[in-house]
Parts: sequence; structure tokens; C-alpha cells
Amino acid sequence: MLQECIEIFKKEYLEKGENLITDNYKLGVGDYFIVKDDGSYKHVVIDKKTEPKNEEEYSYLAERDYLSSLLDMNKPMDSTKQIHSNNYLSFYVKNNVLTEKKEKLRNSIKSFYETLKDPRLKYKGEKKKNYEELEEKIGKPDTDKIDKIQGWIEENLWKLQEESAKGKDYIKIFFDADLEEYKKENERYVLPNIYNSTDFNVVIDEKTFGLPNNNLGLNAKKPFLENKTRKKKYTVPYLLNEEDVFLQKKFFDYLFNWACKNRRNIYFSQNGIEQFTDKDLPSKKINGYYMRAVKNKSEAEIQRFDVITNYNPYLENRIKVLDYLKKTHDSKYAKLNYGHEIESLKALIETINSLILKGKMYGIIFENIKDLKIADSRLKYIGNMYKDVFYNLVVRGDLDGFIKIYRKLFIYCIKSSLINSNYDFEACELFNLMLSIEDSFEDKEGRFMTQVKDIREKLKKCFEKKEGEFVNDREYYFAIGQLAQFLLSKKKSTSKTHESTVRFIEAKYDEKLKKELVHLFKRYGYDINRFNTRFNLLFSMVMDYTPENKKVDESGLLCGILSNCLLYEKMDKAIIENENEEA
Repeated sequence: MLQECIEIFKKEYLEKGENLITDNYKLGVGDYFIVKDDGSYKHVVIDKKTEPKNEEEYSYLAERDYLSSLLDMNKPMDSTKQIHSNNYLSFYVKNNVLTEKKEKLRNSIKSFYETLKDPRLKYKGEKKKNYEELEEKIGKPDTDKIDKIQGWIEENLWKLQEESAKGKDYIKIFFDADLEEYKKENERYVLPNIYNSTDFNVVIDEKTFGLPNNNLGLNAKKPFLENKTRKKKYTVPYLLNEEDVFLQKKFFDYLFNWACKNRRNIYFSQNGIEQFTDKDLPSKKINGYYMRAVKNKSEAEIQRFDVITNYNPYLENRIKVLDYLKKTHDSKYAKLNYGHEIESLKALIETINSLILKGKMYGIIFENIKDLKIADSRLKYIGNMYKDVFYNLVVRGDLDGFIKIYRKLFIYCIKSSLINSNYDFEACELFNLMLSIEDSFEDKEGRFMTQVKDIREKLKKCFEKKEGEFVNDREYYFAIGQLAQFLLSKKKSTSKTHESTVRFIEAKYDEKLKKELVHLFKRYGYDINRFNTRFNLLFSMVMDYTPENKKVDESGLLCGILSNCLLYEKMDKAIIENENEEA
């Protein structure tokens, strides 16, 4: 899949050239100096707030900084690793080194420029051979110019430090030269060092193939990374020729730039390449590939790969958010916008993230949950259970996976909310959203709402007639939820938690529900008037009914528990007088 992504990248690279990389290059924090031919210089300070558009020299510095950086800290031109640039036109050193290792640095400067005058001194074997072939093409280093630059550095470096901020940030010095000259000196460094190690190089049909260095660290201490089934000298994971290995380096440089800008989610398709922050999603349909690249020291580390098929940013069935429970909501705390439609995948994800995941959705998906500061045990459980489902929903637009689990997810959250809160506000919002999703996905808008309305009307008529019976399980489970709510409201304890309520919700079968109901009646029956005809009728109707499906209808039960209680609704004057006479 990496190769497919590189092919897409190659198409854009051939069109835009180096600008594809340098246009998005982010300079690191530090003090930058541009030195003119006459020895004068300009000081540019780059901090975390510096925006490319605000600095006139930003592009100039970005292009040269990109060409002067080391491939890897294990591939320096300065063997003491104090100087971190790769050619004589630039000089990188950390500010604190100028103070803490002053004498050692003086020696490093001398050896650094001696190496740059004749890079063959640094290389042996295959690397030396590669460099010598390159030198035949581009010529030897300009020793006079190197001597002049070395003299300037030795004379002025510590003066520049006095102008710079203290700390461990870089001081970077660039000597004014054409970009082409920087490219030539960059090539002089890159070519011998581009492969992971020349020990793995092989020649096939007079072409050199080797192991690329990106995201790989193969050496004698890591024999487990080798493919042992291949014959000797071909046991590396894969080999690339010089052309392809340079292209792959450019590709990883490109990823690194976006990783530095926190746009770590990158989609590749025939329509091009798009990059997104964790909280942004594609706005177009995609068939292609996904890659998550994060900054790891000086390179982009690819953490996730995926094939993306039929990513659709819009929902085929819009979700109309309805207030099924018809309870009074405090708009100050409401997270749902009742009456509005959720049209896009992003809007659905944001709603779930806000209502269920407390804004932790992207941390759960992309980070190790153990590293997240989550005190809520419910959130940890959800994260561990449904991490892959959320990942597929966000990254791949996989709505089917979410549809398979959303009811189980919401039921769990409603239970947890009732246990841990003295109020049922959050549970009601969860319930409303669950049913809104259910009706929308099944293309039966308001179906459940109509059913509940009919059930409530029927029970009211039963109260008036003082007789009735259930005709289906939905009526029964709604009624048993209403009874549970009524009995639990008689609890005198100052602690108004819904812990007992959960015993109903967790009941898997009808027998258990009836047993819990009787238990509550025995416990709180002392506070119920024995002439409360509505309670008596509803209780007897429940006890007399045997549901067709023994497995509990959780939606109906929850609706009964969370809806306004019919047993508390104001009665007609005639009914009140009648009940008083009987009493």
C-alpha cells in the first residue's frame, strides 16, 4: 500500500516539484541568521507563533533548511554530532553547546570543515564508491569558499550567541547562495547516506538496490526484521533502486511536514492528496488510502494504514433529532438540537463525541487509552470496547459498524448515567438520540414516538374505565417501566440515585422484572394509598400479562422509566370524586 500512495504522491511531485514539499515546510524554533557575501548578516527569530506569511525570509529559510538537515542523527557530517547541518553553506548548532562544550566545539568545527573539503575521508567501501561516482558528475567541493566560511564561523559564532535567546534551541546560519548550489551540496551528502546501510546493497542488472532508511532500523542487532526465507544478501524487507529511494525520501519528507502541522490524517486518492487534523474530516467522497503520520524525532512515523472504500461524508439517511420523551429540558445543559437534522458524518461524530465521549473521541481513537487522563470508568470501558468502531467511523466512514453496536452502546450509557447521576437529564438525551438514530436508519421517522403516544392514551382510557389489558409486549414493558418509576419515587432517602432502577434495566427476562417489581412494592408499598386505583390497575395488568418474547424490550422499558409518570398526572375531576367516594 505504501507503493500505491507513493505513486499518487509522485504524480503531484512531478507537477509541482520541490515546492510540493517546501511550501508546507515548518521551521523549527530557533535563531536563524542569513550571512551575505560581505560578511553582514540578518537575524530572524522563529518561535511557535511565527507564521510563514508574516516573515519575508520564511520561504528562503525553509527551502535551505530542508536541504541542509541531516537524514538521521546517526548520519552526521560532524563525527562528534555537535554540528547538525550537512553542508558548508549552513551551520546548525544548539545554543547551549556553545557554552557548555566550547572547546570541544572548536575542534568539531575544524574537523567538520575538513570533512566537507574532502568527503571521501569520511566514507569507506560502497559509500566511498557512490560518492566518488557522484563527484565525477558534480565536481569537487569549493575549498576556497569553505575556508572563507569556516573563518567567518570561527570569528562570529559566539557573537551570534550573544544576540540569541538562551536555551537549547538551534542557532542556524545560512550563507547566501543560490538554491541550486544548496541542492548540489545536499546531493553530495544525501547520495552516500540515502540507504539504511550499504551493507544491504546489491547490484542487479548493473543497478544498485538497497534498503531505504524510512521507518526502518535494520542492523546486526535486529535480525528478526530480516526475511529469512530469501537467499543470502536478499533477506532485507525490501529493496529500492536509487531513483525510487530518492522518491520515497521525498514522500516521507512530505509526510513529515504535515505531521509537524498536526495534519496527521492523510488521504490518497486519484483526486489527489488531502491532509486533516484529528478533528477534521474529508468533505468529499473518497476511494483510496489512508495514512496516519506523526512526527517522530526527525522523520514521519507511519502509525496506521488503511484502504478506504466508498467514504461518504454525508449520511444517506438523515437523522432527525426528536424529543421522544417530551420532558422539559434546560437549554443551558442540552446538547441535542431537537427538530434539526444530522446530515453529515462529521455532525454525527461530533454529537456522539459530545454526548457520550465527553470530547475524548479522538484521544481514544489515536492514542493509547492508558495514557489518557480519563477518570470516568464508563468512558474507559467504552473506549476499550468500541475503539475500533469509532476509528472505522471517523477514518473510514464505516457507518455499518456503528449501526451494529449503537443500541448496545447507548443502553450501556443510559444505565451508567442513571447510576451515577441524581438526575435523568443526560439519560433522557441519550435515549432521545438513540431512538432518533434508530428511526432514521430504519427510515421510520417518529415511529416510536407515535407508538408511545398511543400507549399513553390507551393507559389513560384504562384508568378512566378502571379496566384494561395489554395487547402487545411494547405496551407491557412501557407500563412496567412506569410502575418502577412510581415505586422508586417513594424512596425517602436523601440519596436520589437510580441504582435500584438499574436492577430493572439489567434484568434480561420477564420473570426477573416481575420479581424486582414485587420487591419494590414490598419496600415502598407503605407509602401508596390502597385506593390508588390507577396504581392498583396498572400493577394488576402487569402481573396478569405474559409477554410473547421473554427477552426484555429494553427500549420500551427505558421509555417507561424515563417518560413522565402517568400515575402522577392530574386526573379529571370526575375520576377524583369517584376515587374519593370509594375511599
